[in-house]
Order: sequence, then C-alpha cells, then structure tokens
Amino acid sequence: YVLAFAGRAKFPLPQKMEDHYIELANKLTGLDKADEVLELLKLDVEESLAKFSTNNLGKDSQMLILHALEEAGRRNNNKNSIGWKDNDDSIEHTAPQKFTAEWLSALSLAAGQDREYKALSDNIGNLALLNRSQNSGIKQKPWVDPLWPRDKSMSKKIAYQNADFDLTIVLSSIDSWDEKVIYAREAWIL
Repeated sequence: YVLAFAGRAKFPLPQKMEDHYIELANKLTGLDKADEVLELLKLDVEESLAKFSTNNLGKDSQMLILHALEEAGRRNNNKNSIGWKDNDDSIEHTAPQKFTAEWLSALSLAAGQDREYKALSDNIGNLALLNRSQNSGIKQKPWVDPLWPRDKSMSKKIAYQNADFDLTIVLSSIDSWDEKVIYAREAWIL
C-alpha cells in the first residue's frame, strides 16, 4: 500500500515509479542497507502526503485509499485481512451521484446547485466500501428512511451495519449524513 500510494502520488508515469523502486532495490546489497532504503521510502511517502489532495481522484485511487485504511484498522485491532478485492469491493457514494430531493435537503442544498452537490457526492469523505451486491441494493436510498428506519433495503445507515468492511460499519453510528460529516471524514482520511 505504501509503495502504491507514494508511487502514484509522486510519479506521473508508471515506468518512472518502477524505475525508482528498482533503483532503491539495487541499493539493498545487504541487510545493513535496509535502514537507508527505508528512510528513502519514508521521504517518498512524506513528499506524496505533502502533495496529496482528494480532489479528482480516480476510482482506483479511491479504492486503494479506502482499502488501505480498512487494512490498517484491521491490523491495529488484530483482525484478519480482508484481502484486496476478495469481497467484490466497490465504492458506494453515501450521498448518491444522482441527487434526490431527500439528499439535497440532507446536504442543505437547493435545486439548481448541481455543481455543489457533485463536489460533495464525489468527495472521498462521502465514499464507503461495500461489496457489489450490497451496493446495488441501496442505490439512492436516504441515510435513514423515516418510514422504515430499521429496514436495510430502505436505509443506507442500516445497510452499512451489515457491510463486510469495518470502515463502513463504523459509519452506521452516525445519526445524520450531511456536509459536515463528509468534510470531517475527508479530513480524517487525509
């Protein structure tokens, strides 16, 4: 994860990233050089983090970041790895890409604020990991359906309780999904 994240952020072309990592590997002439190479990798990561922005991330980068955070949490809590794409992973837009009246209201936006809605919907703080069948089952549902608050097919909050990913399950403790939650979560991810 570290190599992929740092490489994607630092190098515009995959070949440049590969060349850099081959160069570092060639410095490993013995275990006595491991600390030196690790320090160089840390510098790569620091440089990548300094440049990092969540704006305009592609789906692969979004998935990589969310999956890396999921794995870090699992390791920190002595849980088994979920494995990269072992759960038919997909990205769920909590506030859906196509707005509804309920979601405009939840995000305190008015009709006609399409650009603002898209920016919030695409923000990494609005994204969650779900497997594809879970994702396709909740589509544009509200965070909590006032008529069916405990029905996972009618409420994203309840559907998130049944997710395969701890990072998504923890979101189900949030009472309402709004702009503040999205920006707070983006800051946490950063």
